[in-house]
Amino acid sequence: MAISTSSLKFDARPDRIDLRDRAYLPPLDLVAEKWPRPNQLEQRLPEYIAADMILDQGSEGACTGFGLAPTINYLLFLRDINAQRPKKLTRVSPRMLYHLARFYDEWPREDYEGSSCRGAIKGWHKHGVCSDDLWKYQDENGNVVFIRPQESWAEDAAHGSFDNDVNVVGQTIERILGRKLRYPVENLQY
Repeated sequence: MAISTSSLKFDARPDRIDLRDRAYLPPLDLVAEKWPRPNQLEQRLPEYIAADMILDQGSEGACTGFGLAPTINYLLFLRDINAQRPKKLTRVSPRMLYHLARFYDEWPREDYEGSSCRGAIKGWHKHGVCSDDLWKYQDENGNVVFIRPQESWAEDAAHGSFDNDVNVVGQTIERILGRKLRYPVENLQY
């Protein structure tokens, strides 16, 4: 599918400075020359695609939800592969992440399109994330409309994919992301 650049909106702006922010300090670890390795891609990418794990936000301004959801999906994918769990891939809800990002971002009201990464991560940190099956982004006809989440969304978000690990009270976002995003290359088994 070709995307015409004339239909795209280039209105992203950086987050405001927050003195509580910390600079990212990358770990001094050895990095693989190519990652994932070509044979790993060949073996696992078709499974990932077949499970419909590649998301498309279309022309919607929901990039915070559609940026964070695939990151979480991929982390769950790696976790399940490394733990040699059954290969049932479940997508997390970009709608929940986007909706909560708008609730927690730094801009008042909700009469605008888009949100901030800070708001999305804050929502994920405070609430976890539920399955895409419980809070859909599109209706059954593929139309982007707000769909109320199913009643069990909050319980699934709190106790779902990360076994409540993400939503532990008192842990900072930095520690959560540091733990979730650091995978020693030598320990990854495909």
